[in-house]
Amino acid sequence: MACSFCHQDFGAKGGTDDLDRDTYERILAAAKNEHIPLIRLTGGEPLLLKSTDEFLRRAKEMGFKVIVNTNAMPLTEKRLQKLQGLVDCFKISLPAADEETMTRLTGNRTTWRKKWEAIDRLQTHGFNTEILTVMTAENIRQFEKFLQLLEPYEKIRWLLLRAESQEGEPVL
Repeated sequence: MACSFCHQDFGAKGGTDDLDRDTYERILAAAKNEHIPLIRLTGGEPLLLKSTDEFLRRAKEMGFKVIVNTNAMPLTEKRLQKLQGLVDCFKISLPAADEETMTRLTGNRTTWRKKWEAIDRLQTHGFNTEILTVMTAENIRQFEKFLQLLEPYEKIRWLLLRAESQEGEPVL
């Protein structure tokens, strides 16, 4: 996707390679040594990497709480079944309160539908879920719409994030 609000540009740099397993093991060992309680996978989209499930499993084996930031697009029923017990919390980006704006912001016509289908699946399977909305000049005007959309999801926590300024862009 080409989310205009995202401060991550790994995909634009072609960053779709798997993280080296030895490097990951060193990161986990260092985190454990420093008594860091959780590991958070983010990206780009970390669930696109083939090695993600293995990394999540290894982090859980070492006793870490595991959080995954995702756009939710890869969270099919089959994938969620594989992730059961490996993820303590999914943080889902939700940049818009309507389909038209979502399509424009992400560059993908199916994002809105797939995102809500994934959110429903997460709730059905009992995954701890947080919705992250980067507040922009445009979507801050839709605050009430966001509240209405999320009202039926009593167990979901909605977190508002400050937009990261990009070079040459005005800050809110």
